Amino acid sequence: MWRSGGGAWRRRLRRAPSLSAMTDEELQRVILDVILREYPVLLTFPAIACELFENPDDLLGGMALARAVRDLVMAGLLRSNGFLVLPSRSALHVKRLSGRDGWSAWG
Repeated sequence: MWRSGGGAWRRRLRRAPSLSAMTDEELQRVILDVILREYPVLLTFPAIACELFENPDDLLGGMALARAVRDLVMAGLLRSNGFLVLPSRSALHVKRLSGRDGWSAWG
């Protein structure tokens, strides 16, 4: 169940405003939405970077991704072992309550 990145999310985000211009909270929302949409697929940091960024090897993008995941882990919405990132039980429960796909239903 590993995911290498790519697909519709990357194409859609490339048409969206630049992720580099997003605030930390907006990036957290996008990351949480991606993880909830892809669950139960196990996502890695590199796979998430491939989904979100035009250049997944960009240092600034990687730092923003790590900071956003760290903040979401501290808020209890994600779990991570430093390589894999998955939604917490609380985030999955909110997804089920929303009746729609992902965190974007609350935005």
